[in-house]
Amino acid sequence: MRGMVPLVWMLVLLGPAISAAQVSGAEAHDAGLGRKADRGGPSEELAGDTTREEKDEAKRAEEERPALQYDIFRFTVELQLKDKREELLRTLEQMAPLAQDPKEKADLLFRIAELHWEEAQYWGFESHRQDDRIARCLQANDEACKREAERVQAEYAENQRRHQNLAIDHYKQVIATHPEYERMDEVLFFLGYTLWEADQKEEALGAYRTLLTRFPDSRFAPDAYIAFGEWYFDNSEGKRDMLEAALEAYTRAASYTDARVYGYAIYKQGWCLYNLTDYAGAADKFKATVYYGEVTTAVGGDNKMALVREARKDYVLAYSRFGDPTRAKDAFRDVGGDEHWRSMLEQLANIYYDDGKDREAVLVYRELIRDQPLSPRAPFYQSRIVDSVMRVGNKRITAEQARILVDIFLEVRKAGVIRTREDEIAMERAEELSERTLSSLAVNWHNEAKKTRDPETFELASRIYADYLAIFPNSPKAYHLRFFYGELLYDPLERFEAAAQAYTEVALEDIARKERGEEPGQWFVPALEGAIFANDELMKRAEQTQPPPDTDRKEPLPIPPEKQGFLDAAERYLAHVLDGDMRVEVAYKAARIYYLYNHFDKAVEGFARIALEHPEHELAIYSAHLVLDAFNLQENWEAIDEWAKRFYAEKRLHRGNFREELLEIIERNSFQLIARLEQAGKYSEAAERYVTFVREWPNSQLAGEALFNAAVDFYKAGRIEEALDVRNRLVRQYPGHKLVPQAIFLNASVYESIGDYAAAAGLHEAYVDGWVARQPGYEEEKARAALNDAAIFREALGDLDTALQNRRRFLELWPNDQAAPAMHLSVARLLSRTGAHNRALLELDAFEKRYLRDADKMILGEAAIIDVYLARGSQRAADRIRERMLKYYRELSRSRRESLSPEALEAVARAMLVETEPHDRWFQSIKLALPERVMAQRLEAKANALLEVERRYTAVVQLGAPGPAVCALTRIGKAYDHFARSLYDAPIPAGLTEEQEAIYREALAEQAMPVETKAQEALATAVSKARELGLDDACSREALALLESRAPHLYPPLVGDPAPAFERPDLGIDLLTERQKVEPPPEGAVLSSAVEETIPGL
Repeated sequence: MRGMVPLVWMLVLLGPAISAAQVSGAEAHDAGLGRKADRGGPSEELAGDTTREEKDEAKRAEEERPALQYDIFRFTVELQLKDKREELLRTLEQMAPLAQDPKEKADLLFRIAELHWEEAQYWGFESHRQDDRIARCLQANDEACKREAERVQAEYAENQRRHQNLAIDHYKQVIATHPEYERMDEVLFFLGYTLWEADQKEEALGAYRTLLTRFPDSRFAPDAYIAFGEWYFDNSEGKRDMLEAALEAYTRAASYTDARVYGYAIYKQGWCLYNLTDYAGAADKFKATVYYGEVTTAVGGDNKMALVREARKDYVLAYSRFGDPTRAKDAFRDVGGDEHWRSMLEQLANIYYDDGKDREAVLVYRELIRDQPLSPRAPFYQSRIVDSVMRVGNKRITAEQARILVDIFLEVRKAGVIRTREDEIAMERAEELSERTLSSLAVNWHNEAKKTRDPETFELASRIYADYLAIFPNSPKAYHLRFFYGELLYDPLERFEAAAQAYTEVALEDIARKERGEEPGQWFVPALEGAIFANDELMKRAEQTQPPPDTDRKEPLPIPPEKQGFLDAAERYLAHVLDGDMRVEVAYKAARIYYLYNHFDKAVEGFARIALEHPEHELAIYSAHLVLDAFNLQENWEAIDEWAKRFYAEKRLHRGNFREELLEIIERNSFQLIARLEQAGKYSEAAERYVTFVREWPNSQLAGEALFNAAVDFYKAGRIEEALDVRNRLVRQYPGHKLVPQAIFLNASVYESIGDYAAAAGLHEAYVDGWVARQPGYEEEKARAALNDAAIFREALGDLDTALQNRRRFLELWPNDQAAPAMHLSVARLLSRTGAHNRALLELDAFEKRYLRDADKMILGEAAIIDVYLARGSQRAADRIRERMLKYYRELSRSRRESLSPEALEAVARAMLVETEPHDRWFQSIKLALPERVMAQRLEAKANALLEVERRYTAVVQLGAPGPAVCALTRIGKAYDHFARSLYDAPIPAGLTEEQEAIYREALAEQAMPVETKAQEALATAVSKARELGLDDACSREALALLESRAPHLYPPLVGDPAPAFERPDLGIDLLTERQKVEPPPEGAVLSSAVEETIPGL
């Protein structure tokens, strides 16, 4: 049991307030956090879509068809410029009818046909160009523009058809009229060509057939065979006979080895064989095309590159249908060389992947990674391996490949090989696929494991979570997946350290959001709670092996990492989950850690907050015990006294015997501490401590004794007025106490001895009241003497009515009527106005006795007494009553002060104004004078006096009484203005030059300006509040006048009729307190900041 010996000693001294066993029980008690809530599994929306795109038949057919078109390899004719062509056409059309020579006429007709073909080509090109214009119109949402472009396009297309038809007609005319024309093979070819482009392909084939029949050795024969091959191939629709016919036509075309279309003919043979499912034969043709394309000069430029590129690509496609993936690298080196084999191998892997041939895809992707493990494309290859393996369904192998994926990602990023935009795109593709795959695995395996409770699935899911977060720590899903990673680690894997880290990272991300002014995510609170639970489990495990802290030592001990982790999590939880269900338990656990390791300040802070903010919680009393024990371990008896009182003030802690325990500690501890002061002869301090005890514990059984003892100590200290006041307070607050009669009789005797017969009479009357009430302790003989003395004193004072009242007291009763208070005050004021001041005072004295417990009426009675004394010219008496009234007011409880009426507050405020006037006069009387030492002393004295004046007037403002508040603000402003004027007008040291004197005055003015500004602020506040509340009194007018003199351009005069300075119930009295800008100086302050700045060296 830690630290019990000192506390037991205290308990022996003070009595059995709290037992050692109770404190020990509180120390041993720990707070259970309950069971962590199961948040379920991650949403399916977090799982990436790993569905491979299903290729429809149209798309697959599009991919499995040749990309090269015949047009780029066919026979071409160079076109002339349009203007030149139109001019030549007109000329030839004029010449043709005139030609007599058959050969010349045939040449002219052929040339005319060619020119019309060229025109058709031109208009076809222009028609296609309108597609771009239409697209721009659509983008601009310009319907009129679109219609115009479509109209122009239709016009150009019509021109194209017209010229095609004219060309066809002229070709046919040459054939019909000049059958033996020496260029007939060329005429037949271009007739077929033009018919083909005019979509009259069957008629075109007729022209080509005639060409091949009549001119088999023509240079146009290969193109004619290609046309037949294209027609059969394009119309085959999978029919074997059509494909075989196409193959034969392409083979015939390829027999012309010098023809421009030779390479294309071989290439198309490959496609015929591919469609005939002869994939090996197709691959041979594509390979032959590649070889031909690399050495031929018949095809040049882009067409040659396209031929080789497409043939290589189609070779890979064909190889994917029959080849061995493990031998593909060597085969592709043969076809693509060192420059292209990798791209071909990647294409093969992609084909396998797209076709769902996962085993083959994995083999090829692995080969690519082995060849270049740090390639920017390596992560993409491995991501596809993971996706392919995943489809096989073996979770362990999939997890292993995912781990490899993480390694490759990290190594590639670390290697710095991402240099080009192409590299970046490769990484982006890898990241996109990896993100979808890994998130799908993590989410689906996690949810599957929650259903099946399979340990291996839980384990593998955790690995995938870790892999995902290693690659994508900042992805949009990372926040959610990290939280569920923590959930999985916590239960069922029980890896609490990693779980705590995951939860903490989620929480910190949300805290950062809050600091940016954003809303936290949906897992903020669950993550904070998860971190608490995970760190709590870590503590439990550590406690099984760690030795307990050394409780015999009192200095702070190092906190183990596991417990510090819990403290950090607790701090975040308590700071951000203000209404959490576990707040008390978490705070208790944290405070208990600090307690066990002697960090008492933080332990007390935590336990005290639980006890005082959650007093009804089951841990509240435990916490209170531990607060007291923490101070006991430090032997801080004053703190024990302070905190026991604070706990006692919280009524909701009064459960079981705790209230009685606290009260006994407080009472006995307080009296023992005060007794030490009395023994040391410190009577003033002892008396004040007794008074403080009663103020804090007015319901204590020892309160009466405390007040009586305070009076004794005040008297011993020579503070007679305070001794009298304390006894009077005993009488007022505890009229039934056994010491009240003795207190009254003693005070009456003291007042009589100092010549205060009114006070003595009042106490004698009070003693009589007690005896009449048959209260214990009052003696009949003393009561009779007291009544007689009171009557004598009243009569001697001229208080005839009261003297008569005293003689008739036992015969009369005062009615308890609702109008009685107003009656009393009215009678008193009337008596005062007629000069019967003594009778007025008697009436008011009776008034106060009747309403002794009504603070409102007591203050109003005191104010009326002050007015009577002032009317009678008794300034000192008025001041004394004013002091008494203010003392009474200041001794009221907070709740009673707050319940005072505006009239009572007005009376208190005006009394406080008068109370402050001597301080104000003293402040203004301090004059600045040379030499400099004297000036510095007086400046300091004047500044301190200003501070005291400001503090007192600010207290008036805070009461919220409109008239006095405006006056107080005005006087604050005047005081600061006076201080500023004093600085402006300060004497100048002798011996200064004219320039030095100017600098000196400028420095004084610079120091005075902030003070003057504060003066104007206070005056402006006074004027503003006066206008706001409709007040027009001397103070507001004085404030405005001073403002107009200091800053007339800023403060215009009041406009309109002034409101009467009469109290109204709807003035909004609290407005001044809530909004006034003049804050009271702190207790113990020496100078305000504005004044301090004006005094160099202070």
